[in-house]
Amino acid sequence: MANKHDNKCPNNNNNNNNNNNNHGDGKSITIDELMQNLNKKQRRTLHREYERQGNIINDKVTEVYEKFKLSSKDKNEITNVDIPSIESISVESQQDTNKNSSNDNLSVFTSPIKDEQLSSIDNSSSDLFYDFQAENFHAEQGAPFVCTTCNNVGHLKSECPELIVPNMIDLPDISQEWIHILSSLCYYITERCKPRQSDTENREKILKQLQKQFEKDYPDCNLHAFGSFYNGFGFRQSDLDVCIVFKDQRDENTDEVIQIMRKLLKSMRSNSDIFENVQAILHAKVPIIRSRHRRLQIEIDISFHNMLAIENTRLLKAYTDIDPRVSQLGYMTKHLAKTCDIGDASRGTLSSYAYIIMVIHFLQQIQPPVLPVLQQLSDSATKKNSLYRKCSKWNVYFYDDLLKLNDLWKNENKLSIGELWIQFLRFYTEQFNYDERIVTIRQIEPLLKYEKGWFRQTIAIEDPFELNHNLAGGLSIRNWTTIRRVFIRARQQFGLQSKDVDISKPDMQFIEASKQHINMDVLNSLISLITFFVKIESKNSPLLLKQLFVHIFFNPAIWIYCSIDVQMRLYTYLATEFVTCSEIYHLIQ
Repeated sequence: MANKHDNKCPNNNNNNNNNNNNHGDGKSITIDELMQNLNKKQRRTLHREYERQGNIINDKVTEVYEKFKLSSKDKNEITNVDIPSIESISVESQQDTNKNSSNDNLSVFTSPIKDEQLSSIDNSSSDLFYDFQAENFHAEQGAPFVCTTCNNVGHLKSECPELIVPNMIDLPDISQEWIHILSSLCYYITERCKPRQSDTENREKILKQLQKQFEKDYPDCNLHAFGSFYNGFGFRQSDLDVCIVFKDQRDENTDEVIQIMRKLLKSMRSNSDIFENVQAILHAKVPIIRSRHRRLQIEIDISFHNMLAIENTRLLKAYTDIDPRVSQLGYMTKHLAKTCDIGDASRGTLSSYAYIIMVIHFLQQIQPPVLPVLQQLSDSATKKNSLYRKCSKWNVYFYDDLLKLNDLWKNENKLSIGELWIQFLRFYTEQFNYDERIVTIRQIEPLLKYEKGWFRQTIAIEDPFELNHNLAGGLSIRNWTTIRRVFIRARQQFGLQSKDVDISKPDMQFIEASKQHINMDVLNSLISLITFFVKIESKNSPLLLKQLFVHIFFNPAIWIYCSIDVQMRLYTYLATEFVTCSEIYHLIQ
């Protein structure tokens, strides 16, 4: 048996001859002789394998040796090695074990390869032991939790802070004085938002101009106005939505519609003194021509054969004609959505049309109801087709003979608009079952989600005519949570009598529903306002500055919902510019 201190380099020919002679004599090869052609890492690996499986047969050790031998850069130097025996290498193995005991506490099959050990491998093609065990990858910690809503790590979607809605407090009995204030607020919002007579006249003038312009190319066309301005819930600044209908229904052919649109587009652009910013949006769900009246600055959207929208407008207008409280509650809801930035379907929230459907549904469900279900009313009960009126592929029937409505339905609800506003907020925060039911205005009976196959975890709102259309289909869970927060906050703000509300100036500015209301631009504008007050020499500057700091800059209720960047900007300003500016101190003292 060779001494391990006498091991020679495998490149030495003499040493190679000695090995061959030993093989011919039938001598056993020591473990050092097996290891002399291996690098440090390979030798340690072979030795650990021998220790772990010391009782296995000789050919197992030879197999491991042959693997290392083939990957060594001097693998051609060694040939014809006899199979070693367990007895012949036991003494050497024990010596080598004592020598490397400090490094051999872990088995190769439970320890990952370290970076510093990789540098000791002579050949990049060497076979390595990769031990894919859980503990080597810190699997005991488990996979990281990633929220699919906010994309942050550490929590699941079910625990996302952006999906948490505040707890609702119990509302006390509301005094008649507070109800009177809320009713006055509803009247005020309605009168401020609804169109004036001049607004209606201006849109009628535009409609006549368009009719005259288009008749030059298409004498058989008819223009119909529709949309929010004409459904009883329009704002003064609402767009003018126009639908072009042809007698021969050529507008039902998509290709022909595109040709007509291009011709009308050219015609409108030729009248640049009347219309500006004329452009076609051909690839929308409903292709339109968008423009603006140059003098009146009214936005115009022109579509073709949009008969369903016309029928929707007629239906909503009929509901507003039944009871004035319908439009008042609609204006309050739309104003709340606009103020709190939750009323834009293109940005993932709900459209104003969807909020109006919610209002009508509530007024139909409250007891006693404020509104009937017009799509279920008929004065011809004996006729099978009395509840059907076809428009394209939809049934657009509803009872529209309002002069005879009292013969079929009686309005027995006497609640004031202030009381209805509170009940509306409570209905959609306390009573409505969003998990199971759908908001619908075509039937008085509950409409369940499983009937339609709508299982999204948000509110579901059915279009009254296009029954497969969910008006909340584009609503994300995050935005739905924001809407719920708004309604819960509004319920609390309006349901609790406030001593700070001035009845002479009722408004909804004390509803703060969104973190984004106070952003960096707003803060920078406020800081610029301070600079302006400091520079001007006015006797009112000290008072204005004091009010600005006391009620805004030093009011934590305003800044607590802001982003971290806005808060840091505020604190930085107060700690630097505010403290070092002697003029501010002098003015507000």
